[in-house]
Amino acid sequence: MKQWQKGQNSTHQILDDGVRNDAASLLDWIGLSLIRHPQAKDWITDYEPLLALSGDQTEFKLIMTNEALLGEIPGSLHNDQDWGQQQQKALQTIDLNSGIATAIAEQLTFKYPANVATQTTAYQSVSEVKRLFEDPDNTGLGQLDLAAEQPRQANRYVTDSLAQPQFLQTVQQPTAAEVGTATHLVLQEIDLTQPVTLASLQGLVDRLVLQNSLSANVAAKINLNHLLTFFESDLGQQLLAHPEAVKREVPFSLLLPAETIFEGIRPTDDDHVLIHGIMDGYLLTDDGCYLFDYKTDFIDPSDQEAAIERVKNRYAGQINLYSAALNQIAQKPVTHKYLYLLSIGELVEIN
Repeated sequence: MKQWQKGQNSTHQILDDGVRNDAASLLDWIGLSLIRHPQAKDWITDYEPLLALSGDQTEFKLIMTNEALLGEIPGSLHNDQDWGQQQQKALQTIDLNSGIATAIAEQLTFKYPANVATQTTAYQSVSEVKRLFEDPDNTGLGQLDLAAEQPRQANRYVTDSLAQPQFLQTVQQPTAAEVGTATHLVLQEIDLTQPVTLASLQGLVDRLVLQNSLSANVAAKINLNHLLTFFESDLGQQLLAHPEAVKREVPFSLLLPAETIFEGIRPTDDDHVLIHGIMDGYLLTDDGCYLFDYKTDFIDPSDQEAAIERVKNRYAGQINLYSAALNQIAQKPVTHKYLYLLSIGELVEIN
């Protein structure tokens, strides 16, 4: 009770930190709180009420007891030693035959048969599985080739770090990622029902800057000549000739058998992974679909042909994934798959 009376030192409804830290048990916390209640005046002589609790109608009783009185309660245990001895005697009387022992061992050593499936998620984004397409030297990763069936170790593919907040960035020059995002936005906003020229592209960029969709320093880095080159290509001309058949920035979800992506998952498990993403665009024709995707990867001009092949190999899995999704969306075969390399203004086909 003397310990509890320290609660009266707290003048606020919430006990002070020092008072709470002095508590030796959870029961002390309860007592420190109740000692300030109006009913506590019956327990102590120098009662000092807490004004915030003066009108509280809560009713409770405090019963003081001791070990001798507890021993008179039927079925009570006098001390921990007696309780332990009783439990030990009870265990000694249990007859464990071989059947029970085997059942217990099986439970304790049980291994979940689909344990690999618990090490990944059933929902993945293309950006998260993107590492599957990029670096075949990474342990447990590699290029996702749906046709070649190269599953990877079960896990969720996420980046290890987050982007630095813009207000913490000290470099004022636009990053390649920012320029790439801005270029994608311009390509998305181009009016395909009108001729595409350098003047029309510049007008679009200026409008996006005025709308605060683009910053001026990022807009200045967009290579409009390379955008124009795309629309001068055979694919670009077909997009302009059939704007009603063009779809851009198309979101999709694709349900894939888990064993096609992750190793260690059996085909008989019937596990699936839901993958979502956004494809840059496609053109619907009578014979099928033309899938296209823009890439901003740097192409080494000193070894351009080999660099292009590396990019094609890097994104083959991703494009095959898009192709599988497009086949389900359009219910038509994907007859052509293209990458447009924005850094050099060249259109390449993925076979």
